[in-house]
Amino acid sequence: MIRQLSEKNKLKQSDFSTTKEAYNDLKDNIQKMTITPIHSEDLYKEGASFTLNDYLLDQYPALKQSRYYYEDKKPSINSREYFSLVYSKEKIINKGKLVPWILNNSTTPELADRLSETIDLILN
Repeated sequence: MIRQLSEKNKLKQSDFSTTKEAYNDLKDNIQKMTITPIHSEDLYKEGASFTLNDYLLDQYPALKQSRYYYEDKKPSINSREYFSLVYSKEKIINKGKLVPWILNNSTTPELADRLSETIDLILN
């Protein structure tokens, strides 16, 4: 999700909404804009709470060009949650089965054929 940092003491938008005009402007101009990946924990450092500050400007100089950003989430130790909804595209198309990717006591994902489910109906 792309958001825009607020200026200090001037809330630009809430965490979950924007105006229709701002959305259309972003959609029309996204190819020309600078959008900076920011680590999630940095968004809260030095009282930032989604507001542009000196710390963020020092860490991410591209924010001087544009306050647009997205949260760059580092893989966490609990990456199992991420894989809980990831299925093999190949198995869905070729076998008609939902076969999940899992982390089985390692950091390398693997297909769990033993947990597969047959697909009854695919819409779209």
